[in-house]
Amino acid sequence: MRLRKVPPPLIANSLILATKAGILDINTQVLETHYLAGGNLTNLIKFLIVADKANLNLTLNRPLPLTWLVEMYWKLFRFL
Repeated sequence: MRLRKVPPPLIANSLILATKAGILDINTQVLETHYLAGGNLTNLIKFLIVADKANLNLTLNRPLPLTWLVEMYWKLFRFL
């Protein structure tokens, strides 16, 4: 992680938060990739937790269109 300039505490905290919430299909490689692509890990994990609680079948292992993700994000967080 350090070679690619990814902060290990951010990855570890995100992984712990996801595991505590019951999201087990996520690993450090996926989190690192998302961070290196410019994504916000905290928002990603919160989004996955909310989607899991709303019984939406979202995983990071399959590619999803960005527009669909943004649309789902606004539908889920509109009521918070």
